[in-house]
Amino acid sequence: MSRVNTMNTMNVMRRSNAMYTMTSANRYREVGGRNRSSAHTVRIRKAVQRKSRSRFVLIAILCIMAGIMFGMMLSPAQTSEASVSYDVKTRYMSVRVEDGMTLNALAQEYNTENVISDREYVKEVQALNNVYDDKIQSGCYLTIPYYEKEMHETL
Repeated sequence: MSRVNTMNTMNVMRRSNAMYTMTSANRYREVGGRNRSSAHTVRIRKAVQRKSRSRFVLIAILCIMAGIMFGMMLSPAQTSEASVSYDVKTRYMSVRVEDGMTLNALAQEYNTENVISDREYVKEVQALNNVYDDKIQSGCYLTIPYYEKEMHETL
């Protein structure tokens, strides 16, 4: 029996030592473990943030480069030659109406630059001369617009 009591006492001691050990480990975890684990968590969070930030920057740079390349493809090619632009000037002259002449015939004859359509040209001639129908009388004079293109070279 004494042996049983001794074994029970040893078991109790082992248990108490184990509990003490476990308790001291738990205490260690409670005191130092939180700080260590939270610091580790903070380091992990910062690493994840750096990684996501670098991904964002990389994607932004790629998008900007793609936009620049796309814009270069769409923009007209620049040449070293001078480009030519035209200014259209409206001039006026007086025309004597002959037999059989119509406003449409005048439009085809004097609207050579095709700045406006022949129909619009006829309306302009009518407005200039206060003519409200298509009939014009021979022997009278009409003010007729004509257009000149002046060429400008730019570098």
